[in-house]
Amino acid sequence: MIIDEAASQMPHMNTHKLHSLIRYIKESNIGINGIVILRNGAVAAEAYNYPHHREVRYDMQNCTMAVISALIGIAIDQGCIDSASEEISRFFPDFFNEKGATDREKSKITVENLLEMSSGFEWNDTVFSESNSLYQLWRADSQVGFILERPMSHEPGSRYSHNMGGIHLLSAILQKAVGMPVPSFALEKLFRPLGIEAPQWAEDSQNIAVGFYGLCLSLKDVAKIGQLYLQKGRWKGEQIISEKWIEASTRKRMDTPNGPWSFYGCGYVWNMNRFGGYCVKSLQGNSLFVLPKYSMVVAISGSLLPQQLQLHETLMETYLIPAARFHGDGDKAKLSSAQEQLVSLTKDMASPPEPEKPRPLPGTASRISGITYHMEPTIAEESFTFYFDEVQECKLLVKMYGKNYESSIGLDNVYRYSMRDCCKGFWENSGTFVMDKKMLSSNSNFRYIFRFEKDKLHVKIKSGSDGVEAGAATGTAEA
Repeated sequence: MIIDEAASQMPHMNTHKLHSLIRYIKESNIGINGIVILRNGAVAAEAYNYPHHREVRYDMQNCTMAVISALIGIAIDQGCIDSASEEISRFFPDFFNEKGATDREKSKITVENLLEMSSGFEWNDTVFSESNSLYQLWRADSQVGFILERPMSHEPGSRYSHNMGGIHLLSAILQKAVGMPVPSFALEKLFRPLGIEAPQWAEDSQNIAVGFYGLCLSLKDVAKIGQLYLQKGRWKGEQIISEKWIEASTRKRMDTPNGPWSFYGCGYVWNMNRFGGYCVKSLQGNSLFVLPKYSMVVAISGSLLPQQLQLHETLMETYLIPAARFHGDGDKAKLSSAQEQLVSLTKDMASPPEPEKPRPLPGTASRISGITYHMEPTIAEESFTFYFDEVQECKLLVKMYGKNYESSIGLDNVYRYSMRDCCKGFWENSGTFVMDKKMLSSNSNFRYIFRFEKDKLHVKIKSGSDGVEAGAATGTAEA
């Protein structure tokens, strides 16, 4: 499949290497749920681990920041922002007029400082504790106000310090500069020209699009953004982002000796790769790599453990860069066979297993069916109501934050898809029901253990592949 006909050629990649990569992803359980590989503007490979599929719109986490960076460039190209060197005080006059002379150093912060993560704001978003600035950010009445109120730790522009809050300030600046919500501006100036449908985008308490996460895109749409950068801002003959901004964004501008994703420097949000090119990454395992030397773009979605932070780079060096170094046509019969094997593997990888014969439902299933259990306020779920009307699947109605959500649960070892998740489950014994839930968009996995005892429901929630306890509560049946 061709992504941009104006720039596309044959992918020309070593199919054997691609097959080895996809097989490794399928068999090794390394936390990769989807991958799209573009070469020369065409799809060289696309694969998803069941129950994930190509229609899933992933919350691409830190990849959202790359979109904010692109939109800042477009706003500058259109004169909505004077330049990257413009001071942010222009966009928050009430705050800076009130602070007056006490915040002279803070008033020197520029748009560029925010893009380079060199603003000087005191910030901690890499250590998970109560002191984490992101935890504090979401407890604040105004997220923008919280960021602006942060004390200064160093002079603006003097050194790199990872700060996702600064990227959220850029989202607020964009909204002020272009006179419309950021998602609307993005749809008009970036997404629609790329053929991307209006995506979901999380907002803060002041209805400002979150700058550093919450933008939900399919992996192929994420890859399109990387391809746009690879093509120096041009798409189907149209200059979407100026070549000047692409160059400024993707060259090393700051050293990053303490960077969480890269020690090789950063540009405007983009991190430099140790093997050339640039990328954006998130702890959750979502990555976008752009390698101009090889005319290659790679978009990955998954979930990583802390010790796996360099896994995607290792896969790039072990499989994809060698695959891109492929030269010549080779044996056409063998290449055709390898391509067929690759297509078969990706199809098998995304396919559900054969349904199992469901176990007979215990008497508890009919006894609790249709009963609502109201939970203690120690978990997000306020109530659970099960409906065991069929042998192959059941329904679950969950109330969270005052809203009702319905999920189907496969009882035959096959996931059932709902709007927010996909679930399967089984009766462990006559009084205990186990549900495995995957939140596809956020790459989150949970196991719920429901133990029914007279009029009580005891719930334990475990998260991730390592089964860390994420919550517990007891509920009482509605009278």
